Amino acid sequence: MYLYLQMALALKNGQPVVIDLTDVQINNIAPFMDYLSSVSVLGFQKVGNTKMTPGGVFYDCRITQMSEFQKTVSDSQFNY
Repeated sequence: MYLYLQMALALKNGQPVVIDLTDVQINNIAPFMDYLSSVSVLGFQKVGNTKMTPGGVFYDCRITQMSEFQKTVSDSQFNY
């Protein structure tokens, strides 16, 4: 939970978040991130860096706020 709070605070402060994700993780969140992108809340992209570890192959993924992000997190019904 702490990681999610750090990510939310970074995004709220206008900072992009770079996180290592596997293909499985990327595929799991893709529909949700596609939706958030379609409503201009968050952008998501897999960037060029790849890391191979005993736990699998990880890709650097960048999450950035888009034009509707501040409006969304400022809404009184939004809780994180």
